[in-house]
Amino acid sequence: RTNERTNERTNERRRATKLRTMPSTTAVRITTISAAQNKRGKDCFEGGMETGAFTWFKDMGGNSNWMYIKVVNVSTQHVSLALWLLYEASTEPLVDPLTASGSIQVGFFNQSKNLNRQVPLFELAEESKAGLDIGAGQSSTLKVRINDLSSHHQNQRFIIVIGPADAPIRGSRSVPIEIMSKPRV
Repeated sequence: RTNERTNERTNERRRATKLRTMPSTTAVRITTISAAQNKRGKDCFEGGMETGAFTWFKDMGGNSNWMYIKVVNVSTQHVSLALWLLYEASTEPLVDPLTASGSIQVGFFNQSKNLNRQVPLFELAEESKAGLDIGAGQSSTLKVRINDLSSHHQNQRFIIVIGPADAPIRGSRSVPIEIMSKPRV
């Protein structure tokens, strides 16, 4: 019985030490989410991080319409980021994470009229890959697309998680994102 108590106390001390050494804050913080304007000067989105929800009208600006997510490294170290796409009510990513080194993604679907062309569900613009490596206190604006409508996913909204590639739990979650073709009239 004495050995059991000793082992129990040792395990408690280890857990307490582990909790003290674990980071208490996220490594990065998503500060804004927006999208471009179409040729007529109309916003291709509604809402944002400050409103608690975001709706992106992916077809208003054609294929040149992207979402822009600004992240800030709030840690004291350099961070290599990755992006994960989830449903709002889920903890499991829908596709492989987007990283600076990754060019292939699982989770394709045929969106194009050309049935031989596969389109990724979640996409990071090539020019944004350099922004996935950010130093302490620095910020980066990432250009991303979700290439399918929420209505094709049982009207579920999406969440984008951005965090250290090796520790997604220290990442930041976007507000729920609804993807629509065009605004309701």
